[in-house]
Amino acid sequence: MPPSARWHTSGVTSEPLLSLAPNDDLYRQIPVGDVAAADPGEGGVFSALASPWIRWAARVLDAISMAAVALFGGFVGGVVAPGPPDQEITAGTLVGAGLCAIPMFIAQCWLLAQYGQSLGKKLLGIRIVNAAGETPSWVKTILVREGARYGMGFIPVVGSLLSLVDTLCIFRGTRRTLHDDAAGTYVVVGFSDFGRAAPGLVPAANAGGLSVFVAVVCGVGMVALLGISAAVAIPNFVAMQLKAKRSEVPANVDAIRTAEHAYHASYGTYLPVGGADLADTEISGKTQHDWIGGGAWRELGWAPDGKVRGGYWVEAGENGFIVHGVCDVDADGEYAYYTATQDSRAELRSPPDVY
Repeated sequence: MPPSARWHTSGVTSEPLLSLAPNDDLYRQIPVGDVAAADPGEGGVFSALASPWIRWAARVLDAISMAAVALFGGFVGGVVAPGPPDQEITAGTLVGAGLCAIPMFIAQCWLLAQYGQSLGKKLLGIRIVNAAGETPSWVKTILVREGARYGMGFIPVVGSLLSLVDTLCIFRGTRRTLHDDAAGTYVVVGFSDFGRAAPGLVPAANAGGLSVFVAVVCGVGMVALLGISAAVAIPNFVAMQLKAKRSEVPANVDAIRTAEHAYHASYGTYLPVGGADLADTEISGKTQHDWIGGGAWRELGWAPDGKVRGGYWVEAGENGFIVHGVCDVDADGEYAYYTATQDSRAELRSPPDVY
């Protein structure tokens, strides 16, 4: 061991570290025997393995940046190409989100291949290296490392478990995930020459505090992002469920309309069935109920497939008819209301947010 070498124990790794730096203000370290890195040369230094929390914070930053870009694109797409008033997520929203998210994804892949750093890793001062301390090839970084990271999640049955195990592996002594093992890579403290005049050097006196600060900011940002996402997603999810339940009514109204046309073809007239008062008693709210039906419905030749949530009736005369369908699937006392005539299919007559 050279006389200038000194042993250290660091919070970054549980193994002893050998510092080869000529001064303690600007250095990088690597666990002895963990990586066969190249000789740093005169005044050169090695990198310490990045802590699990900083790696997690980098992932959070990458997720926030991707989500922000996709949300912005979706918002712009929804404004430029709005859909029907009762449609929450339009084709314009999806296209806008995709047109922004895909280039962002490609840019992140390019940064990883060129510098071993995504935006999140760059901000937190960590990078991906191989056993020689160099940026791995794009094949190792993108195809092998990132391919293994995301691909294992698509494995049937065990994909979710593998992804969890892969993430937890960063708490091993080697700080390596399964996708690191597959690609032969390490994530270390140190900057690439991506936007830095002095590559690979991290001020030891400030790096720890900065990393903790950024990790806290990332955690707060992640909580805020999750809160915003929940505030948007939960109402949309509830609305989607209610729309799915409400969709029974226009489907049945159209089926009754078809039955009226068939009846007219056979008997030369349209058949009135039921009434608004009777239909009102058949509306069950959040739960489905057995179809009551009756003589006129049997004469018309129509019955629903299974249980129903809505109530239906037909006003008819010799020259035309109106099919009515109502429901209250959220049980708030406001009815969603559809009608169809001999010339038009089912149309929503109530506001789109009434279910």
